Amino acid sequence: MEAPSRTVLLVEDDRDVRAALAIVLADEGFEVLAAPNGFDALTALESREPDVIILDWMMPVVDGADFVRALRAEYHLTTPVLVITAGRVDQGQALSAGADDFLEKPFDIADLIARVRKLAERRAAT
Repeated sequence: MEAPSRTVLLVEDDRDVRAALAIVLADEGFEVLAAPNGFDALTALESREPDVIILDWMMPVVDGADFVRALRAEYHLTTPVLVITAGRVDQGQALSAGADDFLEKPFDIADLIARVRKLAERRAAT
């Protein structure tokens, strides 16, 4: 019997990066939900909670910090969050805001997949 696929909510404002990561994640067996900003991602959470969230930190409308605060304080969700960023935030800032893991862009795709799998497994164990 095949294991059920894990769902990843990919929150990334760069359309090309979002599309490329969605393809890679789908090829790895993840069901991918995608949002171009934190507001749309929070709206998506009203109907479905993913197993893992990949979150770009620097976005318009609702940025990564505000998204994580809302996720934890308003939605009361413990969904693991992997922050990806091109700069202006360090790992300590992201983790203290409530993220679970952190990757700087550019990152190795194999590393991203390994981290997402680890977070999904941790989520499944709870």
